[in-house]
Amino acid sequence: MKKNTIFRIAAVVLMCALVTACFASSTFARYANEAKGSATVTVAKWAFKVNGKDIATDDQSSETTVDFKLFDTILDTKDGATETDVTAKKIAPGTKGSFAFKLENTSEVTVAYNVALEVTNEKNVPIEFYTDAAMTQKITDFTKALSNDALAIGAADENKTIYWQWVYGEDVDDNVYGIETPSITVEATVTATQVD
Repeated sequence: MKKNTIFRIAAVVLMCALVTACFASSTFARYANEAKGSATVTVAKWAFKVNGKDIATDDQSSETTVDFKLFDTILDTKDGATETDVTAKKIAPGTKGSFAFKLENTSEVTVAYNVALEVTNEKNVPIEFYTDAAMTQKITDFTKALSNDALAIGAADENKTIYWQWVYGEDVDDNVYGIETPSITVEATVTATQVD
């Protein structure tokens, strides 16, 4: 009899455990899922070349210097051939020349650029600057000598040219320039800015 009682008690305890487990499992049952995701983005490259030299730098306090030789090509106004009647690297009435910029957007953004000229002309030698070979488009605003508002990613403006000439004149002052031999300095500043 004692065995039957223990067996019965054990059976009742087991039954209670099963019933409790059923209720407990139904009480805590619910849908459950988990998902994770991630995304990575890289900052667009900033790079802009002037005459083959990248001017992009992370040092905002320094300037990048680029070769700029506006007066290296001196031509005769009459026939456009290389000037042989004037000493090399000198200018005189009747000479002209040009310089072509190569501006490349090697960035991963569209770029606007501007070429500004600063002309230091000690004695106001009558030299004029133009944006066309026919010399009909005179540069009057030196702060915007050449520009492009939207140079596409990977694009280049390879022959953005500045032309100059010293027009022949009947002006007696031309003799004064030749006697005093003043200097003319042209400084170009190229600014590249991301287009927003």
